[in-house]
Amino acid sequence: MKKNNWTAKLYAALNDIDEYIGLILSEYGNTVDTSKPEYIKWQYHDNPAGEVCMYLAVADNKIVGNYSILPIGLIIDGEETLGSVSVNTLTHKDYRGVNKRIFTTLAEITYNYAFKDRGIKNVYGVPNQNSYLGFTKILGFKDIGCMDLLIKINNLGNILRLKNRFVPVRLFNLVSKIFRSNIKLKVDNLHIKTIDRFDDRFNEFWNENKGLFSNFVARTKEYLNWRYVDNPVRRYKIFSLCDNARKIRGYIVCRQTEIKGIKTGLIGDLLVTQNDIDVTDLLIKQAQDYFYKQDVDIFGVLMFNHIPYYKVFLKNGFLKCPKMFEPQPFPMIIRSLDEKDNNLYDKENWYLTMGDYDIF
Repeated sequence: MKKNNWTAKLYAALNDIDEYIGLILSEYGNTVDTSKPEYIKWQYHDNPAGEVCMYLAVADNKIVGNYSILPIGLIIDGEETLGSVSVNTLTHKDYRGVNKRIFTTLAEITYNYAFKDRGIKNVYGVPNQNSYLGFTKILGFKDIGCMDLLIKINNLGNILRLKNRFVPVRLFNLVSKIFRSNIKLKVDNLHIKTIDRFDDRFNEFWNENKGLFSNFVARTKEYLNWRYVDNPVRRYKIFSLCDNARKIRGYIVCRQTEIKGIKTGLIGDLLVTQNDIDVTDLLIKQAQDYFYKQDVDIFGVLMFNHIPYYKVFLKNGFLKCPKMFEPQPFPMIIRSLDEKDNNLYDKENWYLTMGDYDIF
């Protein structure tokens, strides 16, 4: 399909992967995970919900752009369906512009293929500010609302040093630790363990709890292992909580990384049986204890404020990050590819986490 001196073609892994990674390298160098072949293989080809849906733009005998969505199992209005998340969109800097319209044209071609050939019913994402208007003004996505960034500071001096190099770092770090409350992790009949793989008990846990929210990602054992265990580049710390009978009552997934020179802890996923407040509290405390022991400077979580877990984070001393200090807004945008899919656009129906898209 030719469009303004460029051609759209369906991505074929065996033929296109090396040149596609070359496009990424030309934009970012080798500083991003998507520049690594093993990461692309994991993300695009090992996904239990199916391989990536991606169209490429070809001009001057080379790949100059892409648009891609990952299939993902969803619960929508209590029913299982196949949705997708938008990831890794890129157009080479020499081929950007209104006249070429590579981004929006590839997107529409991809959506048509995804719906008609792959049975994908919707696309969601959390775009950066550069792509937000393209999604919402041109591609017809609806912004259903922003997630709040809840944060807790462990080393205040390290944070302040970014703004003022004369800050007495050790003093402020010490002060922030003085006001840190003690964490009690022992509760009768409940046991927290670090796990390196999700076993069959997690499918039982999922089947018992997939009605907790109207709309959210299907957290099967297969999905959780692909998302948090099999990733060849990123490493996660996974804590599960079970009772004396070894029945899973909940889990939480953490990651430590560095963002702009700040040692950062991220809570990427949390699910608790029947949204039990006591279990939620214990898992959040476990995440805090882990980050304290790693001596991260700051840690946080993204969450809609109607979710029951939100108040438990606040109870544990997390604060809503002021908008002026957020690295960016975190809007959830959605587009239905199926006219019958009418229950997508109410934020109150959704539970979304960092782990449900590619930031984490």
